[in-house]
Amino acid sequence: MNDLFCAKFKISPLFNFYKYHMNKILLIVFLFPFFGFAQVDLVRWDNASSFGQNVLVSNISSAPLSGANISSLSWAGFFGTQWPTGNFIDNTKYIQISITANAGYKVDLATVKYAYNPIDGNQGCRKYQIRYSENFTATDNGTLLIDEQSPSVSAKTNKVVSFPAGTFLLPGKTMYIRFYGYDRGNTDWPDARWGLLNAHPDVNPGGNTYNVPTITGNVSVYN
Repeated sequence: MNDLFCAKFKISPLFNFYKYHMNKILLIVFLFPFFGFAQVDLVRWDNASSFGQNVLVSNISSAPLSGANISSLSWAGFFGTQWPTGNFIDNTKYIQISITANAGYKVDLATVKYAYNPIDGNQGCRKYQIRYSENFTATDNGTLLIDEQSPSVSAKTNKVVSFPAGTFLLPGKTMYIRFYGYDRGNTDWPDARWGLLNAHPDVNPGGNTYNVPTITGNVSVYN
């Protein structure tokens, strides 16, 4: 009896040692997939004086910000004019950003970060949408990401909008993301401006007070 009692207490510390370290190993194994899929900024449009893109990670590419009737001013950022009046978007009037997965790589998309700027207040756009697609066409406006029905018409505003879970790009594919302003307040002034902030210090103190257009997610090898 005494021998068994002693053996029990001699084994117990060793058992506790293995139990402690096994728990740590199981925790690491459980968390490992999340380490591999951390969300990071992939590309942003932070040039203070052009529409150029700033690709931040390897194995993706992108293109300059583009769209219809768009301009850039130091005190206003990126903006468009000729936005439609009424309660519907015009699929030819937009500001566009994009991201492309390089050959052999997959891109899991997480969020779009940006700050909108109602430059001309209530006379400009009083609503906007964001839509995304790998293939916008004249008859296909892509998938709606957000329809902002009551944005501020007086203040620059930061936003972060998440893609639906499972939104990704396969190798060689491009995702186009478009911002559509609409419901222009002054129906007699087509030049009323609405847009997105860039990094120019005149409109974005320090270059980081407001979000510049940014796509986040992660890039992984595609097998």
